[in-house]
Amino acid sequence: MIRPLMPWTWDVCFLMGTGFAPKLWRPVIRGHAATGDIIAPIRKVSETKGPATHKDAAAVAEALVNIRSYFMPRRKQKF
Repeated sequence: MIRPLMPWTWDVCFLMGTGFAPKLWRPVIRGHAATGDIIAPIRKVSETKGPATHKDAAAVAEALVNIRSYFMPRRKQKF
């Protein structure tokens, strides 16, 4: 049995977690010339009332890869 993807669990927590470092996350949350609106798929899933689709899951996965790619150069500079 395939369970539906529940959009009100991890994504809401993820968006709440970005509030702990607002300056760092501002270009990602609000959009920026360099980032565009890479967090839009996560925001869309968090606003959805029903179960997320597989297409939504693929869009979120791509957004997570883009977010990681955005932050990785900064992490490498610190170490």
